Amino acid sequence: MTMDQGQWYQQQEDWFRQQYYKADHKLSGPLQHSGWLDTDATEHPAWRAFLSLIDRPGTILDLGCGNGALLRALVDNSPYALTPYGIDFLAESIDEACTLILPEFRNNFLASNVAHFDFSGQTFSYIITSPAYVHPDAVASFIQLCYQHLEPLGRLILYEYSAVAVLPNYQTLIDHSGLALQGQLITSPAVRIVQFQRFA
Repeated sequence: MTMDQGQWYQQQEDWFRQQYYKADHKLSGPLQHSGWLDTDATEHPAWRAFLSLIDRPGTILDLGCGNGALLRALVDNSPYALTPYGIDFLAESIDEACTLILPEFRNNFLASNVAHFDFSGQTFSYIITSPAYVHPDAVASFIQLCYQHLEPLGRLILYEYSAVAVLPNYQTLIDHSGLALQGQLITSPAVRIVQFQRFA
């Protein structure tokens, strides 16, 4: 019996909720998401890799933002002014983003499945997400949707923290990126990123 997409997303949501809110661990301060559990975002080596891709001011959307820890690190450390937006399917995470991590931008955060997010015609300078957050059958259309909501010269930043098996898939995306969407693979011990810049 195959699992339909609704069941798959529910399983993912349950797993992340268990990891972040029901696990037997004690943290001082808010939980760190985006794979940064028990780690201060400013000390986690991954955020510097993301920061290296920020080359101008603008809006930055994190689809699967957790509690906004990565966005906070980027907003605080980028030499460019960034307006953060975040979507996550855990309401608890969005509540932390709105009340603890980025309260000054609370109106820019929404509890929603990233695969069902309504862009409402809005475009962004940067979109950060992981294909792992979307059902495998929907990854291609999801990436295309993200691309359509980039500003000219905008960057789509796809990442994985540990799944090395994604690298061949990222290379395939780069090989087919074409003239309008230039792809580049960035790897570090902390994160694997493929970033696409929109030129048309």
